Amino acid sequence: MERLFEIFKVIFEKDEERLRKAFNDDDGELTRNDIITDLFLSHSDITENELIPFFKKNINNVNLNEYFSYGYRQILNKERERFLAKQQRDGSMEYNKWELERLDTVLKNSDSIKSFIDFEIMELKLYDFAEVYNNKYKNINNKDGSSFIRDNYHILKLMQKCYDIYCNRQQLEKNLMYCCREVVDTYSSLGIDILKYDEQLRDYKLLSYNNNFEIHNTKESRSIYDKRIKRYFWVYVPRLLLKCIEKCISDGLVSNVAFKISSITKFIFALEDLEVGTKFSFDIPSLPAVSKLYDRDDYENGLWIKNNQNEGDLTFEEICRDFEVIGDSIITNLIHIKYSKAKGDENEFIITHLDHEYIFYSIDEYSKRINNSGVKGESKKRVKTFKIDNSNIPFTLKFEGEYMLLICLDAFFRQKKLLSEYFENIR
Repeated sequence: MERLFEIFKVIFEKDEERLRKAFNDDDGELTRNDIITDLFLSHSDITENELIPFFKKNINNVNLNEYFSYGYRQILNKERERFLAKQQRDGSMEYNKWELERLDTVLKNSDSIKSFIDFEIMELKLYDFAEVYNNKYKNINNKDGSSFIRDNYHILKLMQKCYDIYCNRQQLEKNLMYCCREVVDTYSSLGIDILKYDEQLRDYKLLSYNNNFEIHNTKESRSIYDKRIKRYFWVYVPRLLLKCIEKCISDGLVSNVAFKISSITKFIFALEDLEVGTKFSFDIPSLPAVSKLYDRDDYENGLWIKNNQNEGDLTFEEICRDFEVIGDSIITNLIHIKYSKAKGDENEFIITHLDHEYIFYSIDEYSKRINNSGVKGESKKRVKTFKIDNSNIPFTLKFEGEYMLLICLDAFFRQKKLLSEYFENIR
């Protein structure tokens, strides 16, 4: 497996360089081509001499099978969760029902490399996808490639999915890394000592948003643009939540917000059952110290809520069976809120601080955390993606018809069903 990761690393770095050039050079070109397919169809050395021989030799390898089945099913399950969430937002479970059925069929045939290949070969016979690839092959090589494609089609599909798994994990690692040094160097090269002015960057490695910035929030990209230096600082905050934060800034509800930066560019392209506790209520003091919801179909999928009334501290943390892993650490999402009573109204509470963090658990810590809210993840230092301070956000604030608190949780948490259950009394 180490050799496969070395090969994928070379391909990934090549793809990253292509993207870097596109986003930073005037003559850069951004395409959406699948790099594995391009390398395969062009008979590149890395596919002919490395990837194809590796997969043919290791197609029955236990470690490769485990890597594929866990990683691919994780990708498919996330896609399914997004699809169901979209259906729920649209208000119709009949909407594109065939897409959900298709996802379930693919999931059913992804528990092993053998079942996946059998399924792909069956699909090839039914729909003759080889002809689509052959049209691209002819454009590249000026000759017919039907035999080559049909003989290696199952290997191509396996290569694609394994590389997708690799990219998914690389992206997760990238999301967990701070870009502080690059931020400092970018400003320094333009004569600005940013650390002198930005306390959040010094203390938390988060870039503070101020009047020098504009928020650019599209389907393809989310960034804050510094008009002084003409650079886009890409942030890891989902689109709807970033729109909500922007509205809170313009309405004067948020005065200080800072973001973890993932990259810097010159351009952007238009590219169920309650186990303990009670359900959510805007009567914040009535919330118990600990609440836990769990999925009746899988006890290891859970949502924990802790409320410290004395400190005005509220946290939400999600536990998943198919958890994310980086190195020796299991990763969870945590939303942290500080709250206080609203001035002039003893019955209303406001959010004065809000942030999102990744928590890192060792295997032993995580196995205990599943059933114990007091266990802390201390495998690595926590990573924040954004941080709001000195805010005056009512818990009841809505944006585009949804409570901001729910928008925030929905942006990062995967257990949509449990979120809906916990908040059903206020919706």
